Amino acid sequence: MTHLSDHDLWITGSNRIATMAPGPGDLFVVTTMFGKPVLVEPVDQYDRAVRVAEGFARRLRHDRPLTIRVMGMSLHELLAFMGITEAELAAGISPKVEGEFRQLAIDACMGALRECNEPTVRKDAFDLLIKLGILKQ
Repeated sequence: MTHLSDHDLWITGSNRIATMAPGPGDLFVVTTMFGKPVLVEPVDQYDRAVRVAEGFARRLRHDRPLTIRVMGMSLHELLAFMGITEAELAAGISPKVEGEFRQLAIDACMGALRECNEPTVRKDAFDLLIKLGILKQ
């Protein structure tokens, strides 16, 4: 049985946190408990996700020690982890949300072209901008 204390207990008890910092190409930070994702956030929120996990570790009490994992993932890794395909993800998106996602993708790719020193990330961003019709080859 799992119990969530109303108080920050200051110690993790026997709970622990396992972290894996995001690597090149990771877009998300995923926090899991009991082997299931409980939080999925943009990769720039990694430090915040670790702090939230630490808070959970201090407040959660379970009959067995609990490991909370915080790790970076690419889109393909996240979809595989959640057991869905890109087509299934896109099937339920409204035109308005699709437009917002498109603009976010464009902004992220343009930022990668301006600021990223990783050649593969820059190439992926460039290729996606061509595919979206923003750039011409």
